[in-house]
Amino acid sequence: MESDDSRPPWLADVMAAIATCQSTLTTKIEAVQLDMGLIRQDIDKIRSRVTETEQRLSTTEDTIAEHGASLHTLQTKVKALEYKAEDAENRNRQGLLRDLLPEARWSPYFTVERAHRIPPKPGPPGSPPRTFILHLLSFRDRDEVLCTSRNVGDLRFQNTKLMIFPDYSVETQKLRKSFDQVKAVLRSRSIRYSVLFPARLRVQDGETTRFFTTPREASAWLDS
Repeated sequence: MESDDSRPPWLADVMAAIATCQSTLTTKIEAVQLDMGLIRQDIDKIRSRVTETEQRLSTTEDTIAEHGASLHTLQTKVKALEYKAEDAENRNRQGLLRDLLPEARWSPYFTVERAHRIPPKPGPPGSPPRTFILHLLSFRDRDEVLCTSRNVGDLRFQNTKLMIFPDYSVETQKLRKSFDQVKAVLRSRSIRYSVLFPARLRVQDGETTRFFTTPREASAWLDS
């Protein structure tokens, strides 16, 4: 067996360098392991946050879906309430008549509950007579006035043409007026028609009676 004195002198330096490298490597590995541990903790936190975010997102989507269903229900209810309000206003006005009349006394055969001039003050000389809004006490009288005016056709008083119309809400008047262009075409083709309450066009096509709820439907039929 060789003694330590027989080893080359440089071997001790090599062994010392190896020991130093091992110590340095061990220190760096421990540092890397520490960093890996911290990174693992961060990843766990991120994973936890992602899971929490997914849960919140799922809850939010469910809430949005519920709100969407509630909004649709509310929109349906609002439309129903608008229709009821429109119908109530029209029913409240069923006793009203709009007629263009010069100022004169009314016949005693009808009881006028209320009467309003539009505008309230007379116009300058030569201006057309004012519009009257009349509320008759009896619906039967109202219907009789409307029916009689339709049967008479050209209704005049003191050489002034009178026009009598049932009074409707503003929205219903707009809907009924939207058929004006279609009605002009029907008149030009001598096709009988009438506008039913609240705003539905009835057309007599030979022996067939057709009904239209929008001007577009009626125009499509006329163009077919």
